[in-house]
Amino acid sequence: MAYGVQLFDADGNELVGRFVPTFIIDYITSPATGSRSYPSVQGKTLRVYPLQYIGDGARYGTPNANASVSGNTVTWSSVSASVPIMIVYE
Repeated sequence: MAYGVQLFDADGNELVGRFVPTFIIDYITSPATGSRSYPSVQGKTLRVYPLQYIGDGARYGTPNANASVSGNTVTWSSVSASVPIMIVYE
């Protein structure tokens, strides 16, 4: 397993995937534009969520972050500490 945590009960049953179906694998504030590839995780889907800490970009002059997923690669633009992206497996 390349990312995350595994937790087993006394009978060997894996618990994290059972009780927490989403886990964060990356949080990006820089570079402003880029891409990154992640390994596949069986039974999970790679997703990206732009976060807005400053608020309405039009009002405060902070552009919204843009991000997309294609296969196992995430591509983004306009990312900063004020508008980071969070990458998760769900």
